[in-house]
Amino acid sequence: MGVPELSQFSEGSGSAFQAFMEPAVRKLAEEGDPDSMFNIGVIELNNGDPESARRWWLKAADCGSGKAMYNLGTSSIKSGDDVEAIKWFTRAVEAGFPEAISALVLIHNNRGETEQVVAWYRRAADLGNTDAMLNLAGYYRQQGDLATSAVWMRIAVDAGSERARQLMARGF
Repeated sequence: MGVPELSQFSEGSGSAFQAFMEPAVRKLAEEGDPDSMFNIGVIELNNGDPESARRWWLKAADCGSGKAMYNLGTSSIKSGDDVEAIKWFTRAVEAGFPEAISALVLIHNNRGETEQVVAWYRRAADLGNTDAMLNLAGYYRQQGDLATSAVWMRIAVDAGSERARQLMARGF
């Protein structure tokens, strides 16, 4: 049995690629590789086994995988547990996975927790996220704090946001 030709893995044949790679990835996962643990979790989810996926993501999270923590947060949301989701998304951010901030903002916004929303936008802005900077400018403008709104708008422009530059040009 030789190595399959690359053409066998063309678009639309992901299952062939998965079948080829899964044993090697599973072996690495069982040896403790967190990225492989994460990937086996994704495979298990795609195979219709969310509980097995969760078990693999828990193992990967125990090894510090921010993306596994993010998926655990997403899984918690799907099961209706906002508190557990907040825990996992927060851990994901702390593990260096800032994409989880958007999920935290959404949860806190849906719960009417404005202070938390602003705090997470600030954290994202501190990480250079210009959308968060613009959201802060909009929030402070809506609150009537035009000076702080202008500061955040200027920070977004200075960070390279074309949208912020356009809004400032129109007198935002």
